[in-house]
Amino acid sequence: MVESLTALYGNCPAWLLSAVFLSPMLMQHVLNKYMGHFQRFNERERYVEAFPAFRYWLESEVPIAGALFRELTTEIYRKNSLANGGFKVGSKVVDLKRIASPVLNVVADSDVVVDPSSSLPLIKLVGSADATNLRFPTGHLGVALSEEEYRTLWPQIGQWLKEHDN
Repeated sequence: MVESLTALYGNCPAWLLSAVFLSPMLMQHVLNKYMGHFQRFNERERYVEAFPAFRYWLESEVPIAGALFRELTTEIYRKNSLANGGFKVGSKVVDLKRIASPVLNVVADSDVVVDPSSSLPLIKLVGSADATNLRFPTGHLGVALSEEEYRTLWPQIGQWLKEHDN
C-alpha cells in the first residue's frame, strides 16, 4: 500500500498524515468522553486552547517526501530495523550501541501516537551507561500542551540537561 500510495502521489499527502495522526487521538477523546475517564480539568482546558494551533499545523498541506514516508513506514515501523540493527543511513548501518553520550528518553504514558512500549526499551538499546526514561502521565500532545507538564515535566528535563552539561 505504501508503494502504491507514493507511486500515485509521489509523496505522502498531507490529508493522509492528518487522518493517521488524528484517528487515534479522536478515538481516545471519544472513549474518554463517554467513559468518563477525562484527565485533569486544567489539562483539558489548555489542550482545547492549544489544539487549534496543532490542527492548523496538521492541516497545513505539507506532505512528507515519498522516499522518507516509505523508509519510515517500511524500515522503522514494519521491520523495526532501528531497534534490530538493520537501519541504514546512506551505506552505514545505525548501531544504537555506539551511542555513548547520556540519553534522556521522555515517554508519555498515555501516548497514542508513540506507544510507550515502543519507546521505553530505548535505554537498553543504546550503549550509554547513563540512559534514563522520564515517564509522565500524559498523552503525545500533553507533553507540549499540558499546564501540568509545564510545571513539572519541563523543569525536570531542564534539570537533567543542566546536570549533563559539560
